[in-house]
Amino acid sequence: MIASAIGALACVDKKQEDAKPTPVVMTEPVAVAPPPPPPISPPEPVEPPQAFATKRLAVPAATATVDSIVQQVREVASATAPELGLRRVSASYVRKDGVLDPTYGKLVVELTLPDTPDGIVDDPARPTGAPLPEIKVAEKLRERCPIVTLANKAWSSSDTSCYKTKLVGGPRCSVAAIWAMAIAHGAPDNAIAIVELDVNRGMWSLRITDKVRNVSFNRSYKDDCGAGNGSGSGAPLPPPPNPGPKKNPYDP
Repeated sequence: MIASAIGALACVDKKQEDAKPTPVVMTEPVAVAPPPPPPISPPEPVEPPQAFATKRLAVPAATATVDSIVQQVREVASATAPELGLRRVSASYVRKDGVLDPTYGKLVVELTLPDTPDGIVDDPARPTGAPLPEIKVAEKLRERCPIVTLANKAWSSSDTSCYKTKLVGGPRCSVAAIWAMAIAHGAPDNAIAIVELDVNRGMWSLRITDKVRNVSFNRSYKDDCGAGNGSGSGAPLPPPPNPGPKKNPYDP
């Protein structure tokens, strides 16, 4: 009897356990990742403003003069950025006919950006004729100016830090004309020279140096060919005046 009662109680307990509700396990909602975005194409490289030189300048013929090559650079510069102007021309190892030597020749053309006189921005409230404000060089904004180089029958370009300058006309003289004036002043006509033009100063220089053959020639000429009566002086700059020996201020 006792065993039957114990068995009956065990059955009741088992039924009660089976009747308990099954606990519900709450789960966090699973976030569905959005599809990956389509791949972004890399941006096209932006060329610097001076990159026009290597693309649009043709390699000149072997008989092309420095003047014609510089003119080509100016035309391409004007088509690319009309505000660009000529700053300096450096032609290394040029013959008397104005043509670069095929072995040693090199041409560097520096361009610049225009500026108002002395870098001053005009104040509308300033009466005409009133004094202009003084602008220190350190206060002027620097720009990046292109430099175009022809060497070994290939063009290259770079840029340099520069200040805007007032653009002036020129050149008025050809390289051959500068050479002719140099020959008249004793330069050997069978040499090759370094010829440079500073456009803002309106001055040419022609240098020939050969230590082994004891040749040293260096003269400067005004860029005024065709000015006035059409002949141009082409006269070299006079040497600075000789002040003579310094005088002792305590001498009587």
